[in-house]
Amino acid sequence: MQSLPHPTGRKPEKGIQYLIERGFLSDTPVGVARFILERKGLSRQMIGEFLGNRQKQFNRDVLDDSVAICIATGICTWCETGTTLL
Repeated sequence: MQSLPHPTGRKPEKGIQYLIERGFLSDTPVGVARFILERKGLSRQMIGEFLGNRQKQFNRDVLDDSVAICIATGICTWCETGTTLL
């Protein structure tokens, strides 16, 4: 059986857009932030690439909302052990 290419080309922005366009993900920064924080098995490298793209306002807003959620809950789920934010 031949393997088909991934529809997003392994690009985090394309992956998020793919999920938004198909209704699996809210198109708001807080919706994407919750997805990134709550979804297990996401690549930390891809999360870092997405959140580290400071040229796009949407990505900056997702980062801000992710940090706000981490602070509000007291736990950052990006770390396997859960890092308490000070």
